[in-house]
Amino acid sequence: MKMKKQTNLPAFSSVLFKTLCTLVFIEISVIFFLKNSFNTVILTDFLNVSINFATTILLWYAAKSVLPASRKNAMGWGILCLAQALFTIADLIWTVFEVFLKINPYPSITDVFYLAYYPVFFLGILFLSRKSENKILLFNNWLDATIIFIVLGLYLGVYIFPGIIDNAANEPAVIRFLSLAYPAGDLILFSSLLILIYNRDEERLNIPVLFIILSVAIQIVSDIIYSYQTLEGVYVSGGWLDIGWVLAYLSIGYAAILQIQKSQSQGPESVVQDSRTSMAYQIKKTIRDTLPILSIFLSYMVFFQVILVESTPLMRHIVAITGILLLLVTIRQFLTLWENTRLNRSLRTTLDLTQFQATNLEKINIELQNEIVQRKKAEDQLAFDALHDALTKLPNRVLLADRLQHAIEYSKRHTDYNFSFFFIDIDHFKNVNDSMGHSIGDQLLVQFVERVQTCLRKSDTLARLGGDEFAILLENNSDIVDTKSIAERIQDALRPPYLLAGKEFFVSASIGIVENTESYDSSECILQDADIAMYRAKALGKARYEVFTTSLRIEALTRLELESQLQHAIERNELFLDYQPIYSLAANSLSGFEALLRWKHPSKGNLLPADFIPLGESSGLIIKIGEWVLYKACNQMKEWQKKYPQLTGSVININISGKQFIHPNFIDLLNQVVQKTGLKPESICLEITETVLIENQLQSRKVFELLHEKGFEIQIDDFGTGYSSLGYLLNFHVDTIKIDKSFIQAIGKSNNSLHLVKTIVGMAQDLGIEIIAEGIETKKQLQGLKSIACRYGQGYYLSYPLGVDRIEDLIKSHDTK
Repeated sequence: MKMKKQTNLPAFSSVLFKTLCTLVFIEISVIFFLKNSFNTVILTDFLNVSINFATTILLWYAAKSVLPASRKNAMGWGILCLAQALFTIADLIWTVFEVFLKINPYPSITDVFYLAYYPVFFLGILFLSRKSENKILLFNNWLDATIIFIVLGLYLGVYIFPGIIDNAANEPAVIRFLSLAYPAGDLILFSSLLILIYNRDEERLNIPVLFIILSVAIQIVSDIIYSYQTLEGVYVSGGWLDIGWVLAYLSIGYAAILQIQKSQSQGPESVVQDSRTSMAYQIKKTIRDTLPILSIFLSYMVFFQVILVESTPLMRHIVAITGILLLLVTIRQFLTLWENTRLNRSLRTTLDLTQFQATNLEKINIELQNEIVQRKKAEDQLAFDALHDALTKLPNRVLLADRLQHAIEYSKRHTDYNFSFFFIDIDHFKNVNDSMGHSIGDQLLVQFVERVQTCLRKSDTLARLGGDEFAILLENNSDIVDTKSIAERIQDALRPPYLLAGKEFFVSASIGIVENTESYDSSECILQDADIAMYRAKALGKARYEVFTTSLRIEALTRLELESQLQHAIERNELFLDYQPIYSLAANSLSGFEALLRWKHPSKGNLLPADFIPLGESSGLIIKIGEWVLYKACNQMKEWQKKYPQLTGSVININISGKQFIHPNFIDLLNQVVQKTGLKPESICLEITETVLIENQLQSRKVFELLHEKGFEIQIDDFGTGYSSLGYLLNFHVDTIKIDKSFIQAIGKSNNSLHLVKTIVGMAQDLGIEIIAEGIETKKQLQGLKSIACRYGQGYYLSYPLGVDRIEDLIKSHDTK
């Protein structure tokens, strides 16, 4: 909280100074335009109090601003604040006497506060003074100040004090005392002025001090005029003389705001700033050097004037000749001073330039050294980054390929040397990133690396290939059993849960191993074969390892070829749909159809979805295939509804891939299908598996809600085989569930199978969800389902999947029944 106040100090003080300037402008305007009316007195009195108060606050903030750097300077500014506060109190009492009590404030208790101002102000100046470290220069400065003070005292003693004493001779003692006290106060102010001028290093020009000097000078002049007008009885409160004091307050207020800004600024002043202040420095130095000479000349003028009145002609002649000699010596002294100043300025400029150049050269040298060090660090870092992973600091693919190629070449030259290679992919890592964010995923990767490294030797190379893929190069490893034991050791190390963000995560990995490396000539070939073995491990259930064999490569190439052919299957009209009827079991009537995708392969014949859908999933072709199926099936259903009105309420079931279901354009695609085919959403049933819900719960929930709003029917396929089927029925809006055929085909083989299906049917009915039994292949299964009131079913016993023509024959045959 303290830091916040310190930060707001300059802004608040700036606003306060602007307020002070505004008040000063208003008072000057009042003095000039209201022409000494009583309203002028009232306004100027209140404005004086306000201006003094604002100046006091500025001095207080100046003291606070310098406190961290110098307690002595802070004390000086604080005492100046106290002096200004005394003046504020005096002005306030003066206002009460003059405005409210209609009493002449002079003399009164106000004079106590006014007179107290002078010694307190002098004390503050003493704290702000800064003695020169040069003793001879300090002595010379004090001699100059003493000369000026004595001359001023002489002038006051000859011209001012006698007149004051004579004019106040018949006045009360208080008036006589005050008549002398205020000029004495001006002497104190003048002493403060001399201290500020002569008791500071010339080289250290302080702009705030210059404005304090200006303020003191204005006050001295204003006080002298005030004393004279008071003795003559012509002083008027709110007159033009008040402008002098107002300007003095403004000047010291400006000194305070400059000090606050200077205290807040950081770092040494620049050379540009020094050059800007050099002219002011020369002016100050000239004043310091010429004031003693002018003072001596002034004292002579006083002496000469006295001699003219009280001496003989010869004495006046001698004094005049002496004055002329003194004038000539003074002129010569000024010329010498001017020449010395010019030479000093030239020397100072040369020294400053030399120092500036030396400082710049030193700075440039340091910067060059730092730049060399930083460039060397940057080059080392770039070299490291080019060959290492930024997150785990492991070797990357480039460095691994280099080491692997080196191992291949070394094994060619040394028959006793052998190595093996692991390709590791983290299972379900995407789920962690999607559910917890990439930062948690990064933490998981780091912990994963730490666990794997505990299973390896220092001579082994663990590298990150990218994402959640890693590789291990095991050198000097000729024992096949040892290779497999290392893989098992890694699996064991990964088995305990990972604690991330207060949650436990269980992560496994699929590992592909290349053991026999004698026949390899390229690191890329080893990487490719290890990748093939890893994908086989994933296909076999994940969380396991698989050793590469030649048959895996052949299978992978076959898969790659089949994937390439699948790319063109839609363009070549090789894909087609069969339709399996869905029956109302109680009425033995058609209630809808399930669209089943087939591929008429040029050489392999008709392929079922299990033969090519996984390829479509892994390659991303499933989106394009799914779009074709949606248009084809919905368009066919719309034609049947037009041709056979009894099918108007029937539904077409379409299997939706998990990737297609969560695709950003899925909802838009459905809208386009409905518009182009004319089939109502109520006639479209989208079948998804529980796996979709397990892997993408948040996104799936949003899609479910949108589909339900638009009127599409949603069906869970293969119900009962997921991880938490009942939970999804409660958390997602499901219209229909299709009981997995494994439960249906167990009817009649197991005593509990029918009871289990009956439980599912009863539960669904309680939740308002329709049930379809799939895989009905025997009469006994059909009878059992009817006995437990299962409403819908499909299967080979009822009808095989059929083409369009045979489906239409089936529809016609049902019409004739």
